[in-house]
Amino acid sequence: MNWRPTEEGLVYLTNSSSHRAPILLLASDLRQIEMAGLEIPTGTFDAAKLINTELGTKWTLLEGKMQLEAAYVFSDWTNIPMWAQLNVPPFGLSLPVGGTDGDIKTIELGIAWAIHDYFTLNYGGAFTDTKVTNIPDGDDVTGYPPAVQLGGDLFNYSPTTHNFGLNYNQAVGNGWNLFGGLNYVIRDRPDGINVFDLSATEYVPSRDKFKNLSLNFGASKDRWTVTFAVANATNERGMFQPATANRIDGFILAPRTYSLQFTYDHMR
Repeated sequence: MNWRPTEEGLVYLTNSSSHRAPILLLASDLRQIEMAGLEIPTGTFDAAKLINTELGTKWTLLEGKMQLEAAYVFSDWTNIPMWAQLNVPPFGLSLPVGGTDGDIKTIELGIAWAIHDYFTLNYGGAFTDTKVTNIPDGDDVTGYPPAVQLGGDLFNYSPTTHNFGLNYNQAVGNGWNLFGGLNYVIRDRPDGINVFDLSATEYVPSRDKFKNLSLNFGASKDRWTVTFAVANATNERGMFQPATANRIDGFILAPRTYSLQFTYDHMR
């Protein structure tokens, strides 16, 4: 639903649903579950569902030079598959078990400001809060990660993300056009399940924030374009994945990388 209070403003409400990719189980495992009389969802396509409700607004200010966006997003997860053990005779079954529900509340902000005709400043931010609203109970499930607690936070969600961008594009005469861009992302440390100690009662956080700066500069004329780019310009080596934090073989960003590209467009 859309509502335009003025020509410069828009308020909208959307609702959508999606399913997680199905988790395939062996026919023999399904028969064992049925014979045991268990009714615990196993993370199938029909069981795992995400419903998103978003209330947002968009505005154009400063005679079209500034674009503002803001949104509140409520996400309802049902039957998130979690690896656990079902007490199914004769030996039990290890498989993704449903029964975990969670709510995710996110506030999103976006600003694009054309300071000059050739220079634009961008910002995007997200502020996220999560809550586990249901976990499997009873004696049918064992080996469920004890760090996932009813009323606690979901894992692998970063509380805060900031994205800053600068873009430059200007004709300088004689058919030449110069362009450049900068993008810097900062993401707070998410929590994760300790995959090396599944009996841990608390999440393990990532060791460092995710920080990444990328740059690109270039020029174009007629059919030719040349671009120089730098990825991970600050050469960040932080461990931003919770599962491998503080390990010698933990995951880190690729090192600073330079690239130079020449492009010829024969269609122009």
